[in-house]
Amino acid sequence: MPGEPAAEEEDQEPVGNFIPEIEEFFQDIFGIGKMKNKKTILLAFAIFFVSIFILRPVFSAEVNLYSNQQMIPGATSRTCDISTYIQQIICFGYATIGILTMFMLGIGAFQYIVSIGNTAKMTSAKNTVNYAILGLFLGLLSWIILYTINPNLVKVSLGETVPCTINIAETPTGTVATGTTSGKYDAISLKGSVKERVNSYCDIIMEASAKFGVPEYIIKAVIDQESMGIYNAKSPAGAFGLMQLMPGTASGLGVTNSADPYQNIMGGTKYLSQMYSKYGNWENALGAYNWGTGNMDSFLKTGLGKKGQPMPNETKKYIPSVMGKSESYKNEPCTVK
Repeated sequence: MPGEPAAEEEDQEPVGNFIPEIEEFFQDIFGIGKMKNKKTILLAFAIFFVSIFILRPVFSAEVNLYSNQQMIPGATSRTCDISTYIQQIICFGYATIGILTMFMLGIGAFQYIVSIGNTAKMTSAKNTVNYAILGLFLGLLSWIILYTINPNLVKVSLGETVPCTINIAETPTGTVATGTTSGKYDAISLKGSVKERVNSYCDIIMEASAKFGVPEYIIKAVIDQESMGIYNAKSPAGAFGLMQLMPGTASGLGVTNSADPYQNIMGGTKYLSQMYSKYGNWENALGAYNWGTGNMDSFLKTGLGKKGQPMPNETKKYIPSVMGKSESYKNEPCTVK
């Protein structure tokens, strides 16, 4: 009727419009407040991810050597490589999204059951379910988008990783040979960055080779195999440095600081020379270098280690891997600067 105030229209929530839902979701979870700061937040995320690419060479060069003290749940190892660490966090995040979604759906279902006609409680239960589904949807959507653009984005593959600890068991397979090495091993392709690190110690390698009579290419191959040219690499067993000297062995060789490239290479080369003098060929010398002289002595007599154990796969792989790399390093001789 004329003069009467028009009836107030009820607020109608847009059907099928996810934007208000998303804004409310972020407001409730992160306190963003109607997404007024969303540009700042997006910029911060962009700067963070760009900085990973810019700063990664620094992390790779200075591997020294902080590794995460506790493994990320679901990860297979500790790491000090920034890209691997982020990958582990992302994988854990996706797993957490799935688990939390199921948990929240269960809570929402329980809330709905016990609401017993209470409209407010029913609304709360629906919101719980909606947010759980929305979170799962956003997680899956982000994964699909990244995977469609480039599967490596999901893997966070930012290039060659640099290990904190050296696992020499993960080497090419081959068979143990005896006698001379000529023609028995195919050259193994060398990784460019590892080769550069190894060759950066050429001055020390040449001095050690001349002093102890060990070929340069053998020294290089051992450094490549043992530490990938990382001067402060540390194995889970406690071996340290370029040639992975155990503390007791290093002490016996007169090495007081295994992190010192000069001392480590000199000590490791001296030990290689001793092993070659004892066994007469590089295969058995390398076997003793990796497995220990006690085990190698027993193996040559009985075919088993000193405790009656067979030669471990690690050593079986180690010998041909080093010999194969030495064939490649023959073509990479050190030169006097």
